Amino acid sequence: MSSENTGSYIVTARYRTEDIPHYKGNQLIEALPRSPDTDEWHDFLWARPKFDPKQREWPPQQRFKMIARLLNFHVPLERHIRLAHAIDTIIREGYVGRVPRTASHVAILQQLYEARQAGHILRSDGMDEQDFAQRSSSFVGVSGIGKTTTLLRILDFYFPAIFHPELGVTQIPWLHVEAPADGTSVKGLATAIQRQLKALAPDAVPYKDISSRKYANETIMMNDTARLMHLCNVGLLIVDEIHRLKYDGKGKLNLLNVLVAASNELGVPVLFVGTSKASKLLGLDFSPGRRSVGSGFTPWNLLEATHNFEREERGEWEHFIEAFWPLQWLRKPTELNPELSKLMYAYCQGLVDIALKLFVAVQLEAIFDGSETITEQGIKRAWENHFTLIHPMIAACQSGDKTALEQYQDIAPIEFELLLQQVKFQYQSPRDPSASLRPGDKNFAPAVANQLVSSGMEPHRALEKAKQVELKGKAKNVHEATKAALVGKTIPTHPSKRKAKADSAIANPDLAPDDYRLAIRAAREEGCSVFSKLRSMGALFDFDASLEE
Repeated sequence: MSSENTGSYIVTARYRTEDIPHYKGNQLIEALPRSPDTDEWHDFLWARPKFDPKQREWPPQQRFKMIARLLNFHVPLERHIRLAHAIDTIIREGYVGRVPRTASHVAILQQLYEARQAGHILRSDGMDEQDFAQRSSSFVGVSGIGKTTTLLRILDFYFPAIFHPELGVTQIPWLHVEAPADGTSVKGLATAIQRQLKALAPDAVPYKDISSRKYANETIMMNDTARLMHLCNVGLLIVDEIHRLKYDGKGKLNLLNVLVAASNELGVPVLFVGTSKASKLLGLDFSPGRRSVGSGFTPWNLLEATHNFEREERGEWEHFIEAFWPLQWLRKPTELNPELSKLMYAYCQGLVDIALKLFVAVQLEAIFDGSETITEQGIKRAWENHFTLIHPMIAACQSGDKTALEQYQDIAPIEFELLLQQVKFQYQSPRDPSASLRPGDKNFAPAVANQLVSSGMEPHRALEKAKQVELKGKAKNVHEATKAALVGKTIPTHPSKRKAKADSAIANPDLAPDDYRLAIRAAREEGCSVFSKLRSMGALFDFDASLEE
């Protein structure tokens, strides 16, 4: 390990004296900034565009740029402050008893070496649920509520890498990685961790090639990854998108077990972050929820609304909307009233991300249509024009059906540029705003999905089909991708097999939502034509009409 500070993210340690007895004298803790109090966390997390009422007279192009800044708006609520205190505590507690260049530090390296020699991923007895639950936590909540955004804002308080000249070591207070997309790959997780370590502390990571190809198996790769985390003195490992985890062929959450073993072996806390679906996955193998209770890592549900703006009666939603509502770059700003607040809440259900994007869309529409003001009709129009894909998700929130809500955990984000293009097209330009989009663009799949929804396909299924077509790589633009997705839904006609397929629809109720056999079943039950049911399912289309440019 280098004795020089050469990494672009690295600062040189300056130590403070800690008052807390079990923190005192621990250089890894005393190199961290002082723990902020509640007011200091509030000021640190507050993010608001620089707004001046005079900006409302600016030309549209300048106002568009200011409106885009709303997507970075953040007002600290009580849940955000609790999370900040919890993160600060778990990082510091994770360093208790971990001092570089000591016998215990070297002992861990010895244990990692012996595990590798024995062919184990860490120690064979590393699956200690009690130790893990004491050390780590889970942070779950509904999609779109701002979990990751808030978490990254909090982590930004800590310098990403600290070099200790006296010890000759580098300290990385936290690492944030996402669970592998396939939900099972230990190599995928190990690669993500190694790449971050290499980026933050290049001199501390001795490998020039960190690709998984150089490793014979995942056991060796994960052992090397654990060793690097130990050498880099990682304080907290955050694994996001944990709801992606899946069972391996043996019926176990193998990746989860590896993380438990790593936490126990290294003494590094792990924070699992994901949607409400993650609660079920985590509960299958251990109970980090025991640690979550009272720790600040309570589940983040939808913002609660009281629809009462009296100071002592306001809910989280009222605090939130009162903070962002004055940020109107319209020439006729509208005062917030209970009716507008209720309408906004009805459409976003307390989802922070959706609320801000709806507020952005309403302002863009008001500029383009010339009204320059926010009205109930304007809010409704913006919702219908630009948020079709998430209508089912919001309906699930309104119904309180958690099972239905879990189907929409991965709804694609709505990007500002796509919103702006859609509004421009609606009011000014005959050109399709998606014409220039190409596969690989973050707006490509949502644009294809919008076309499919317009053709009658269910929103969630439309997005799934759009992603599948994009992955195949054969479509060059949105038009071709839409056509490919629709052609993929044509119905195979085999007259000699029709009766057998119809009978199987009755015998087998577990069919995909877009399976055409459902139309046969429904037609028999309701006494109508199969053709009408196929059309209502979105399985039949008028190609000339729906694909016309």
